[in-house]
Amino acid sequence: MDTLITLKTQYQQLKKEYEKAKVNNYNHMEQRILAIRLEQLEKNINFLNKKNITLPKIERNFSFLSYLDKKDLIEEIINIKTPYREILNINTFIPFGIEIEVTNIFLEDLKTLINGKMKSKDLKFPYEIHKEDTVCSVHYQDRKEYQGGEIVSPIFYNSKKTWKDIRKLCSILKENHIKISETCSIHTHVGAEILDYNENTLRKVIKLFIIYEHVLFRFFLGNYFSVRDIRFAIPLREKLLQEEIDYIDTMSLYDLKKRLTRSVALNICNFDPTESYKKNTIEMRLGNGTLNEQIIQNYIMTTICFLESVNKPGRLDFYLEDKLKKLKENSYYYTDLALEDAFELCDFIFEKEEDKIYFLKQYLHKLEPAKKSNFPTPLSGQPKKMMLK
Repeated sequence: MDTLITLKTQYQQLKKEYEKAKVNNYNHMEQRILAIRLEQLEKNINFLNKKNITLPKIERNFSFLSYLDKKDLIEEIINIKTPYREILNINTFIPFGIEIEVTNIFLEDLKTLINGKMKSKDLKFPYEIHKEDTVCSVHYQDRKEYQGGEIVSPIFYNSKKTWKDIRKLCSILKENHIKISETCSIHTHVGAEILDYNENTLRKVIKLFIIYEHVLFRFFLGNYFSVRDIRFAIPLREKLLQEEIDYIDTMSLYDLKKRLTRSVALNICNFDPTESYKKNTIEMRLGNGTLNEQIIQNYIMTTICFLESVNKPGRLDFYLEDKLKKLKENSYYYTDLALEDAFELCDFIFEKEEDKIYFLKQYLHKLEPAKKSNFPTPLSGQPKKMMLK
């Protein structure tokens, strides 16, 4: 491969330069930069030397690959099989939960279905059923029968039992022909103890989200190629205008909350550093609705890894401020591909190459700009009572 030959040549040239720098006692920072570049080149050479790569053995930093190698990587990711995982590469002590919005079923029928499955032990965890105004419609106004609702999970932890139950829940919903509409969402809650629990860390989360929210929005499209009604998950870039981004560091958490409100894509309003963190969550609200258990699993994995990444000392501060300065308020469409930024975000938030593959496979879905979605319209017409399976 020509790319491999080029990388090997670059490596030998850079190695000579590094040895010369050490002999001539160049300044420490210059030596450090050369050492990092050598290490990165070596990783890419090792990757390109591999034959018949299987998923667990992939070793690479995606954002440093050449353009041609990234094209090869994209093709490889598209063809890789990514099965539903029994357990994720995340801490088993991090609490999380999900809210699944559905439609096409009367609220009382939904309660009967889920409660019956919990009673029969088909579902191992207790789920709550709530009315959700963004997806519910009222039929037979005098009897107050609502169609659609929200399934709220208990507190989960990363375990085989958790992922088996989420898969079973999705299977039950699909077997009973329950649908999602273009107003439905998946909300992911993560316990606020995932952060270092101070205002400075939370500001880093906000900045990182602003920088990469166009990548995250496309990833969280799930099955569909349309961002649902933006009023329900407003991009932070829409709420914190360009001239205000510079003041994030000086704004109090109270002022940030007041500015952002509950309707933003990354909801920090549940987070209160004056109270016990056990009562607080950070909520990712931008996910399109889905009944695909693997997409839900990917949503959870990405949310947790995104939040955890700001705890890594020094990694974010190297380029965060410069990135923010270069941002333009409306520089992205939230359904378009941004490959370089996607590779960069991958390398930053994920430690395991397997997790990068899962993220990019969902992000690259169909490899084309999002078209107007063809959502079903289950809320139209007169609904019928459903035969629950």
